[in-house]
Amino acid sequence: MDDPNKAAAHPTPHRKLPKKRFPKAAILLLGGIAGNLAAVLAIAASVALGRRTDFGMSLAIFNVGLVPLLVGMVSAWFWRHLALTFGGQCLHALWLAILGLLGAAVVFQEGAICLLMAAPLYYPLLLVSLMAGYRLFRTDPGTLRVTLIPLVFIGALAESRLAPPPAQAVFTDYLHIQAPPEAVWPHVVSFSPIPAPPDFWVFRLGLPYPVETPPGADAVGKERLCMFSQNVVFRERVAVFEPNRRLRFDIVSQPDHPELLGHFDTHWGEFDLHPDPDGTTTLIGHSCYTLHTRPRWYFDAWTRYLGRAVHLRVMENARRLAEAR
Repeated sequence: MDDPNKAAAHPTPHRKLPKKRFPKAAILLLGGIAGNLAAVLAIAASVALGRRTDFGMSLAIFNVGLVPLLVGMVSAWFWRHLALTFGGQCLHALWLAILGLLGAAVVFQEGAICLLMAAPLYYPLLLVSLMAGYRLFRTDPGTLRVTLIPLVFIGALAESRLAPPPAQAVFTDYLHIQAPPEAVWPHVVSFSPIPAPPDFWVFRLGLPYPVETPPGADAVGKERLCMFSQNVVFRERVAVFEPNRRLRFDIVSQPDHPELLGHFDTHWGEFDLHPDPDGTTTLIGHSCYTLHTRPRWYFDAWTRYLGRAVHLRVMENARRLAEAR
């Protein structure tokens, strides 16, 4: 007869229950949400700690290039146990990028054109970060490598805190006009609504473009209005008024528009009319601005590209009217 005390001393071992596995789709979604939440927290912390707060929650005070690095690294940690092919990583990075850009539109009220400009930078950086993090955490999920995530977070905050202040910059455009300066001048000082629809592709997508400058700004100190589409108005004050030669104006206020707010400040604009020996005119347009969005090397190229389109729409209109005389 079996001894019950002996049986109690040596209990029958229980079978180890298998670990509960979450569906792959749930893990993917969790990682994507966590990655984007980490980016939101980094941006919010940057706003709280940053030197400039006049942009509210605008992405302009945070390096846009660092956001996808953080999103990709955090998402990779959550996905480290999944079997993801190269194509799968590319696909998941794509919907992560779309989710992040849509989130920026909702949370930070970024304009569609701004997000379109950010996309060619955002997706490749996110993909590189995701692939690097996935390989890193998958081969060695130890504690040491997990600490890379807070290090990336702290590095992003430090970059925003320590980034040098933006400097003013000027870009210039030239246009040759088959007319003397006195025929060009009136159409530079003011102009009626430009009848031609915009042919620049970003204007067609919704970026405000110059439409009209009413007359009246014919002396130093007078107010000048540069009216754009979508009821966007730049208020200016004439700083230099030399008939047939030079017009310079300071920007008094620029509009509160999602495509403009917080990304850059425009300080002044200028048109110079250079008389050529053959009786024609070289019209020269200058704009001075300060860019706040980083990385500056990337967004400065976009700023100049779009700014030149604004210049040339006004300058081409002046050429059309002057040469029609």
